[in-house]
Amino acid sequence: MIRHTKKRLFEVLAKVDKSFKPTLGPKIYVKPTDIPPQIIAWAKSIIGNTFLSKITLQKSNGMVEIGMPWHDADRETHKYFKLTENGAEEMGDEVSRSGWSEVNMGDKYGTTPIPSGYVLASVGTYPKRLEIVTNGDAMNIIPDNSALDKLSDVALVALYQARMFKSPYRQKFADEVYQQLISMGLMNSQRAITIDGRNLAQSPEVAKRIEDIRKKDIEDNGYSTKYRLR
Repeated sequence: MIRHTKKRLFEVLAKVDKSFKPTLGPKIYVKPTDIPPQIIAWAKSIIGNTFLSKITLQKSNGMVEIGMPWHDADRETHKYFKLTENGAEEMGDEVSRSGWSEVNMGDKYGTTPIPSGYVLASVGTYPKRLEIVTNGDAMNIIPDNSALDKLSDVALVALYQARMFKSPYRQKFADEVYQQLISMGLMNSQRAITIDGRNLAQSPEVAKRIEDIRKKDIEDNGYSTKYRLR
């Protein structure tokens, strides 16, 4: 039987260079309309509609590692899709993995190739989500971080907290702070973080600025800090 040439290449590289391993680019949140409808329909058939605000896209180096789901209540289902002019076409069978239990403790996990023109779509149940990994030759998706320069420190803190903390643990700020975020599309009218807001809040540029705000807060206020950033 002829082995998949790309898979064989990665196996050889792994033996020659022990440091070689599957790598993933930054995780970008995307809207359902950015994803082929066939993938969305497949995901809905397994986990319903509540994942639509939790769709992520990552680029791989041509391989991805599939492991045991992080929680015993989680179940992941993986499926290949071939990208076409009309969207995407299902390829092969689904593979499902459950969180740790005595039943699956002997299951084997490992890496799988993602050929050019294909994506690996994965849905999970805890929390409900859709994760898509592309081949390394896929087009780059670069989030727009230009809004960062327009945000005041307090608005940035409010956005950061919306991503990091559940609602009861967030600080309350003046209405104009939220209005700024809403007008820029980073929050919705219910003051929940949007996809664009989530992408901005997880960017390295925001992490650096938040750390600068935190340090200045400690310098000015000691341990009775103004902002909740941890």
